[in-house]
Amino acid sequence: MGRPISLLTFAVAMNICFFNTTAFLGGGEKKHLSYALKFKELGHSVVMVVGAGSVLESKCLKHKVEYKTVKLGNTSFLNPIKIGKLKAWFREKQIDVVFFNGSKDIKTGGKAATLAKVEHRVYWRGIAVSPKPTRLNQKIFGEYLTQVITNSQETKNKILESLPQAAAKTHVVYNGIDFAAYDSIPNTSDEIPNRTTKLVLGNAARLTKQKAQNILIDLAIRLKKEEIDFEIWIAGEGEEKENIEQLISENGLQDHVKMLGFISNVKAFMSAIDILVFPSLWEGFGFSIVEANACNKPVIGYRISSNPEIIEHKETGVLVDEISSECFVRETLRLIQNDKLRTHISENASARVRMKFDLGNQAQEMLKKVTEATTQLL
Repeated sequence: MGRPISLLTFAVAMNICFFNTTAFLGGGEKKHLSYALKFKELGHSVVMVVGAGSVLESKCLKHKVEYKTVKLGNTSFLNPIKIGKLKAWFREKQIDVVFFNGSKDIKTGGKAATLAKVEHRVYWRGIAVSPKPTRLNQKIFGEYLTQVITNSQETKNKILESLPQAAAKTHVVYNGIDFAAYDSIPNTSDEIPNRTTKLVLGNAARLTKQKAQNILIDLAIRLKKEEIDFEIWIAGEGEEKENIEQLISENGLQDHVKMLGFISNVKAFMSAIDILVFPSLWEGFGFSIVEANACNKPVIGYRISSNPEIIEHKETGVLVDEISSECFVRETLRLIQNDKLRTHISENASARVRMKFDLGNQAQEMLKKVTEATTQLL
């Protein structure tokens, strides 16, 4: 199926499908939408397969992206009628490349796309967790998918830990950000409190054990002891919210640690803080890191997972070697006290991340990886 493709220049516009039926709008969904819009801007024909009533459906309507709605369950890949309809749709649209998001999407959509002989069937994986080496996953990675694109070397390593046979078809392409669109967002927002202290540290992430915001309480205790004029702003919602609020209350930190809830204008948040404190215990790709650096803000995070692929030590931030609260607090205090290093990072961070993580460049790189690599496998 599909039409001839120029691997080097993509002179022939491609028919590209993003297959993502997740109901809510998480990081993966935002990523699919931004790349869909970028590929459309680059002259390709773009369609999306989305869940009926999902946030992505409303986003497609808003941005005038053609879409098809489907309803998938865990056993939809066993439904021959559903598979047959998707197979016919792939053929009707002459899809050249399809990017899948999650397990349900791959199991059902991947099977249909394989039967429709879509040339490039790609799993775009953004979570640095090893997939289970089940018989079904072996079939999916062996037969349904022609390529796997990961957002970091760490995510790739996790896949190969359990499915080493996928090595030849797995490639790293870093996530991209549309910096022109990012720059057009206002630097101020009613969501952001007024600064009342000399130093503001910020964290923007879901409130989960993975993101380890509890370490920020230890940081606040130390900074208060050092009599530093500071606040820590925590932006986000999640299951750890009550635990973090309790820690704030127990330690008398209500005047120093502010829970801001969900912030829609991340750019305004990053513009208002001085340092992004990012104690996450693992990451597929830390978008917050790039967003902070794009506003010339230093970032501090552990030297784990994909962080070293994004944070350039002492150039765009600081990497903490030991995974402990004590070490994170100590290195953050050092960064706060090192005006020369903070100034150096602030002067260089934006240019570095914009060169490495530009959305247009990464979109072109992704198509190149997908088409070249698939051809080599044939």
